[in-house]
Amino acid sequence: MFYNYTADPKFCLDVTTDQSSGLDDSGWTIQTCIDMPMPMGDDPAQSCFSWENWWKQGHTDFCMKEYGLTPQYDFALDFFGGRDVNLDWSHYSNIIFSNGDLDPWHAGGVKEDVMPNNPIIWIEKSGHHLDLRLPNVLDPPAVTAARVQEEKWLKTWIEDYQGNMD
Repeated sequence: MFYNYTADPKFCLDVTTDQSSGLDDSGWTIQTCIDMPMPMGDDPAQSCFSWENWWKQGHTDFCMKEYGLTPQYDFALDFFGGRDVNLDWSHYSNIIFSNGDLDPWHAGGVKEDVMPNNPIIWIEKSGHHLDLRLPNVLDPPAVTAARVQEEKWLKTWIEDYQGNMD
């Protein structure tokens, strides 16, 4: 789900080859060795979404050898919550949960309206964080509409905090 949101095995990431094309991705690797480990399977014959071939100890050993770090496998859930969204996040406010349907990360996003004053915005034909990037003439209409919604929410929250901005 992290690479291929379609679940079509022909689009699975070949983890046996270098995917970086010379780009330095060590920042992301370090993050997966600290607080955001992401178990991913590696058997495209089964599915690229298989977790069965992921080896937790092997990942931990790699992180220790490369960076001297031990992954905190439950950090995100322990620190941010999310095991029970209604309970864990009931006191949060002023958060926009936007998800693009073309974003492979949307599988882990908040997609249900479970908290007051925290809108959920579903964006068709949108990739990862497209609504947070600078506007482009090629943006799908749903992305432009999402930005308008987001701006309205932000303005409302600021006005509520500071008073009317007119």
